[in-house]
Amino acid sequence: MTDVSMVSGLDSDGIVVEWTKVKNLGSGSYGQVHLAKLSNLISGDHLLAAVKSCAYSRSASIQKELHILRQFEDSNRIVECSVMW
Repeated sequence: MTDVSMVSGLDSDGIVVEWTKVKNLGSGSYGQVHLAKLSNLISGDHLLAAVKSCAYSRSASIQKELHILRQFEDSNRIVECSVMW
C-alpha cells in the first residue's frame, strides 16, 4: 500500500473533503488508523478524526465492518461512520 499523506474525495454525503494524516494511531493486518485533519473544501471547516484506511485488495474486511456499523448509525454510541472515495 502506498503511504499517502493527503487524500481528497467525496464523503458519503457527496461533500468534497480532504484529509491529511497527522499521526499513526495503529495498524493491523487489514489496515491502518490515523489521526487525521479533515477539511471541508467548500465551507473551509476543519476537524480532527480517526480515519481507518486499507489497500483496495484488503477492502472486503472494511466493507463488512462498514455494513455492520451502518446498522447502528442511529446509536449514540457510534460517533460517525463515513466512506470517502
